[in-house]
Amino acid sequence: NTVSTEVLGRERIETKAGIFPAIKVRVPTGFTGQFSEKSPTFVWFSDDDRRVVVRISADFAIGRATANLTSYTPGAAAVEASASPSVAPGPAVATP
Repeated sequence: NTVSTEVLGRERIETKAGIFPAIKVRVPTGFTGQFSEKSPTFVWFSDDDRRVVVRISADFAIGRATANLTSYTPGAAAVEASASPSVAPGPAVATP
């Protein structure tokens, strides 16, 4: 599916994982019924080459949900096709 997003600007986001310069993006969910959007869903990506999801915020008919990054472990650097495989990146963990 194609999703049209809107970049809204830059913000500084504070989480348990640290303070991040971030890019705020509006993402329509297209949910209906109980999960229909009352207001837009926003995703903040770190404003660096990693583009880590720092925060997600959404309002639904049944309530509000916000998830913030609590820790981040970078994965291995990109490896060329001729090099040996690298260790898979560690997960980014978010809490509601």
